[in-house]
Amino acid sequence: MSDPIEHDQQIAAAIHQAGWRTGSACSIESLDWHREWMPVWVSEEMDARPKEIWVPFVSSQACDIVHGKLLDEPHAEFILGRLDVPEDSAIALKRSYRRLQLRHPTKQFAEFRVHDRWLVGRADLVGLPRATDLDLAWKDGIDLAKWIGGRYSRYPLPNSLALRMRFTEGKQRERLKRLTAEVEEIRILVTPPERELEDHETYNVVLYVIARRPLSERAKVAFDSFKAWTSTLKGVTAQVHLESADKFSYAMFKNTHRLDLDALTFGYLDGPKGAVPVNE
Repeated sequence: MSDPIEHDQQIAAAIHQAGWRTGSACSIESLDWHREWMPVWVSEEMDARPKEIWVPFVSSQACDIVHGKLLDEPHAEFILGRLDVPEDSAIALKRSYRRLQLRHPTKQFAEFRVHDRWLVGRADLVGLPRATDLDLAWKDGIDLAKWIGGRYSRYPLPNSLALRMRFTEGKQRERLKRLTAEVEEIRILVTPPERELEDHETYNVVLYVIARRPLSERAKVAFDSFKAWTSTLKGVTAQVHLESADKFSYAMFKNTHRLDLDALTFGYLDGPKGAVPVNE
């Protein structure tokens, strides 16, 4: 019997040599093999729309895929992608933690749903056929992994604050969409107390609008519109700042949270009312 350490290292080397990474695509012909491992609802989704282009993409971090010990990283995670779909403005902000669209090098857009994932034995990557012409670009593969990871690090806003900032209103969503082309993200700092406040109490928040660099005139116009909106909020006192991505310090990044439209709220823990529902 060969040395187990050497055996694992040989498999890791073969995976690396085959070029597997985050965002790598399996061949479409491999879907039947993947059905053995994927959740039933994923298989049913493909059956319901047989004319769609369905492709399994690696969603594991690249460093985990080529790890030298199979016992430490026994699985590779895949996510089902639907290719050549038109852009969906409803998720253009990439603010949804359930659906994601990424530009594809050859097929317009690739769309993903966060629950359409499954695990396969990592050693199986050695024999799985790849479709390199369907791979995501490297940076988009990284975005895919960050999106999946970010789902588990969302910042929960208090219910009453979310209601006061009117995230569920169409006008607010449209205003945020207009910022998409100019803004990387919006980050929020809620000063204490971070809890459900009574109607007569006021939330104090600081909002950082992080613009793509350098700051453009369009970004400034969009920012002015957003800032004017915050001044109309009742029960919320907001300081709003416009920063370029290259000027926003890491210290401020650590002390703030990305403003999300569908994050769970503190109210989820407080009783039967649960979280504020936000439609995607």
